[in-house]
Amino acid sequence: ADYTDFRTRLSGIAELGFAEPWDATIPRDGEPEFVDAARVSANWLQLVGAELKAGRAFLPGEDAPGKNKVAVLTEGLAQRRFGGMSAVGRTIRLNREDYLVVGLLKSTSRYPTLAQVLVPHPSTVDFAHDRSGFRLMVVGLPKPGVSLARLRAETEAAQAAIVAAHPNTHAGRSMLVVALRERVTGTND
Repeated sequence: ADYTDFRTRLSGIAELGFAEPWDATIPRDGEPEFVDAARVSANWLQLVGAELKAGRAFLPGEDAPGKNKVAVLTEGLAQRRFGGMSAVGRTIRLNREDYLVVGLLKSTSRYPTLAQVLVPHPSTVDFAHDRSGFRLMVVGLPKPGVSLARLRAETEAAQAAIVAAHPNTHAGRSMLVVALRERVTGTND
């Protein structure tokens, strides 16, 4: 629900997306193998500038419940599981459910996480109203001419309004706004 609030309150943002760590297992020789995974907004790959080696990114609407059974894999996992680029168009089993592999990330496209598998986060009523989860990494694309200082001020104001409306769950919580380049490289030059 906080994500939805931020989307409506941040007027300096053209587009907002998110990633959430996800515990996933895939079967391997009859035994489950844990893989680092993330559930992401359908626009995530475009927002972070991820480069694909093969296939495609998620399409609008693939975050709808029942339509979100698609996955993008890293080159390493695809090589290990399917012998490389032949993974696109094949099925991978994650947490006992089948997902169609639609894309392969280049090995250089690993932000924001070391996730080996990305799947669209289902847009559900529960997600839109849940205020108990604080694991989202949010990325926004500023509108042209909007400064980082303005985005920080808007975010602080939005966060203060959310804390005031939900003090039992949000007291002491805050958000950090940094340029994506700074987050990835540790610098903003």
